[in-house]
Amino acid sequence: MVPLAGLVHCRRVLPSLSIVIPAYNEAASIAASVHDALEVGAAQAAALEVIVCNDASRDETAAILDAIAAREPRLVVLHRTQNRGIEASMRTLYAHARHDWVFLNSADRQWPMTVLGPMAAAASAGADFVIGVRSNKREVYTPYRRLISWSYERIVRALGAPGGDPGSIKLA
Repeated sequence: MVPLAGLVHCRRVLPSLSIVIPAYNEAASIAASVHDALEVGAAQAAALEVIVCNDASRDETAAILDAIAAREPRLVVLHRTQNRGIEASMRTLYAHARHDWVFLNSADRQWPMTVLGPMAAAASAGADFVIGVRSNKREVYTPYRRLISWSYERIVRALGAPGGDPGSIKLA
């Protein structure tokens, strides 16, 4: 594992934290994601749990998670036997989170766990809810992904809700 360079100045600013991660066919990245969550989370919170919902992955995601959980008591793994999609996974994760703050991030490492540092600082300064939104979509999204994101935002706004990045990360 590569050490997380952006973590040097952090102090534990949150009393307790649940890091929740939905996962589907993430064998290539799940071990690193969990490692990063444990390392960054421990630097930010006095009490920590990392919860991963494996949404009936067809690859080795389940076996990798079980191997890590066997030696890491802060990791909670929830296995689904039938794929129910990311929304159902997020609902399950939020329902199982038991700490004061809940940080939602993806298993594919599109967002580095180190973004939790500034988000936790904002929470510690009084924010009730912190959302991380991409500022570099044009650089990292394919044209197809930009079209899907643009369409999603338009549909959400047409329904009367404020638009947002469906790939955003949240600390609540």
